[in-house]
Amino acid sequence: MTHRTTIDTPQDAEAEAFSPKNRVPRSRFLQGAGLGALGAVIGLEAAPTIAEAKARSVQKGRSAEGAWHATVHVDGSTTPFDTLYSFGPGGVFGRVDGRNNGPSYGEWQAIGKNAIVFAFLVFSFSPTGQRNGTITALSRATIQNGTMTGPFTATGVDMTGNPLVGFPKTGTFEAVRIIAQGP
Repeated sequence: MTHRTTIDTPQDAEAEAFSPKNRVPRSRFLQGAGLGALGAVIGLEAAPTIAEAKARSVQKGRSAEGAWHATVHVDGSTTPFDTLYSFGPGGVFGRVDGRNNGPSYGEWQAIGKNAIVFAFLVFSFSPTGQRNGTITALSRATIQNGTMTGPFTATGVDMTGNPLVGFPKTGTFEAVRIIAQGP
């Protein structure tokens, strides 16, 4: 027959937790602690391997993480423009427009071995510096040998939700990785 203890108060819970029947023998405690320490050491040993694999992936041109110099081609325009893309760990995305240094922020995510999607927002300003809207861009890219290419769509709305002049837009981009190097 099993005896059950009813725990109604915090004092009852404490008494039950420290009851002699709930004590763990010292040898079993030390075995568990040893296994836990061994697991931590194995985890620490694996960490550089994971980091090294990620670095090799970036070096081989398969990862989006890092900085990129992109050339953007808007459908219907004969003049491309430059921009800088930054893909951070955890999905953070940043962009600086080469025409006006306007920043953009968003998120990215891998959708396959060599493919990503990303979305970002840009605040639009009038010539006098007043914010007049928000532009939302959606992009998809394939990454091969340190080059990223893909299509995009962009919609823009003013502060009341009406379309900004010139939007929506579509087009393509190609980008090359900016490689870290010293003097």
